[in-house]
Amino acid sequence: MNIEDGQVPPGRRTRSAVKAHLQDGSVVIFPRGFTLEDGVLRGAGERYDLTRRERKLVDDVPLDEVAALESYGAELRPVATFFGVAVGGPVITLSTFLAIYILLVSL
Repeated sequence: MNIEDGQVPPGRRTRSAVKAHLQDGSVVIFPRGFTLEDGVLRGAGERYDLTRRERKLVDDVPLDEVAALESYGAELRPVATFFGVAVGGPVITLSTFLAIYILLVSL
């Protein structure tokens, strides 16, 4: 599910695992996804407190309590993975060397 600018399509069902980060610091994990109905995430979820020590089962979470949604999927994207490694690795390495060089030159 792609959520931009705070717009969430109503009646939308996601079947992949989703972690809802709540504004109070707790998280709710929906292992089998959720449905959005009337501004509420509905599904079998597990809510963990801020310390992640206490767990409680929940069936719904009001959307206005949600700070962010994190989705997990089993879909493998070989092209995106290849370009992420092939391009991202050298860019990070070059950026690190450049930052070290600038730091050493400025001393």
